[in-house]
Amino acid sequence: MCLIAQPTWRNKKDFMEGRYGGIGFSISNKGYAGLGWNPYEKKDIWEYDTTSDKWTYLTDYPGKGSANVTSFVIGNIAYIGLSSMDINKEFYKYDPSTNQWVKLKNFVGGSLLNDCSFVINNIAFIGGGSTNNNAFWKYNTSKDTWTEVASIPLPICLTAKSFSVLNKGYVITELDDNSNRLNQVWEYDASSNKWTEKKAFPGGKRSSANGFVLCDKIYYGGGQGIKSAGITGRTLNDYWVYDPKIDVWSQISSLPDSSRSSSSIFTIGNKAYVCGGYNMPKNMPLYLSSLWQFDLGSACNSIQTEELHILSKPLVYPNPTSDVFTINPEGLNAISVDLFSESGQLIYHHQLTNTKSILISDLTDGLYFYKIVTEQGQTIQGKIQKI
Repeated sequence: MCLIAQPTWRNKKDFMEGRYGGIGFSISNKGYAGLGWNPYEKKDIWEYDTTSDKWTYLTDYPGKGSANVTSFVIGNIAYIGLSSMDINKEFYKYDPSTNQWVKLKNFVGGSLLNDCSFVINNIAFIGGGSTNNNAFWKYNTSKDTWTEVASIPLPICLTAKSFSVLNKGYVITELDDNSNRLNQVWEYDASSNKWTEKKAFPGGKRSSANGFVLCDKIYYGGGQGIKSAGITGRTLNDYWVYDPKIDVWSQISSLPDSSRSSSSIFTIGNKAYVCGGYNMPKNMPLYLSSLWQFDLGSACNSIQTEELHILSKPLVYPNPTSDVFTINPEGLNAISVDLFSESGQLIYHHQLTNTKSILISDLTDGLYFYKIVTEQGQTIQGKIQKI
């Protein structure tokens, strides 16, 4: 289990009306949300100002209104298209600064339905979906061209959530045609055109979950529970964080409002905004309009041991160890250390004074996580192996 500061959830100005499956993106410190379903297809696009906490109507999408339309941002331009309800291939770009739309070339692959997308080095990658199966394409915005790339190594990827972190793409699978493989995590490396399976999502199988990226970590939660997963089929409000640097999941604070699926998501700075969605109180969808801000606060003021390349010695050594480990004091001014089990249970807390050595000979052999706090307020996290 990775150690991470807990976020703060704050209720903000409601969206104009309840809906699910809308798009969300951010450009120049403004958030944007729109389209979706409630139970009619929607085409409107709205801008959210974090300073005034107000929504402003901007425009209508020129294509077919729908839920679960693809959207991503490159530069200051949003790219939107591939309607999921009627399986069309239309694609547009939208510039909020001019409030203008431009029609692009249609998608060249098979029809997409509930596809996923991520951006690596200003190239978009789009694929999956219930009609496209496991194929993926890359889209070059400057050339307006589509090129097929390596397929995700699954028989079919019906629904999934996708993210971009540190020049890699990530896909969390949710459903296939047999309701299997519902919690796999796959990493895509564009430089090698290869997919690698990572640690599976541990929070229970689900569909239509919400997710976003802050501070090089993936935050994922909510969604509709799957009965076969030991969850009762209810809509969920739990949230988890995945750190791709160390391939570790941790559970964090749940959304305090009603559980929700298929929300519009956008991020601004160290904050994410979860807008709308639906829940299923009595097997009938309740369309939500509330907007929740997810604030990491100072949680981004943390580093992993992999980032400390400037030290002449490792941060924690020896590692592995059988009895004692020492914290390298070089330039860090560490003031405390916590040691946690793999399940996240606090095993040890020590305020550091003159000694920087920690005795762990009485602990059972295995993997542990440490959290070091410095005088500067940094939180340094990592793993140590007891042998």
